[in-house]
Amino acid sequence: MGAPNQGFSPLTQNSFQQQINQANQLSIPHDATSTIFVDGLPFDVTRREISHIFRPFEGYITCRLIAKDSIRHLGEKMYLGFIEFDSEMHAFTAMNIVNGYKLDDTTEDGFVMKLTFARSAPKQRGERRGRPGGGGDSRRERGRNRGSRGRDDE
Repeated sequence: MGAPNQGFSPLTQNSFQQQINQANQLSIPHDATSTIFVDGLPFDVTRREISHIFRPFEGYITCRLIAKDSIRHLGEKMYLGFIEFDSEMHAFTAMNIVNGYKLDDTTEDGFVMKLTFARSAPKQRGERRGRPGGGGDSRRERGRNRGSRGRDDE
């Protein structure tokens, strides 16, 4: 997506609006999705921190962080982020502005956010090919998951 955007700051409203206007003039790629995959997050990142970065963007729905064991730093967790928007255009706008944002400036080689469009979710265990929703969740589990797509206000 080009050079890292060193000038992004969600707190400077005038430059923020200018950046949104510039991003809206770009063409959306054919592989665009409404979910952004975020890599390059620090070990101590919180969902609240990431939500605060993306919440000012139109169409923001939610932020999910997934913790995995780090291969490079044994004993540490690495975090992968997924930011969901209500449209590909809104995701594309946010991605163009935030991509390359240095989240942790306490070190010279601090964590730089790398954003790409998330690929389609892999099939869940128990789903059958060619049959939408084929046999994965029980009715009880589906009922438990309802209403979990709200905003993250933690």
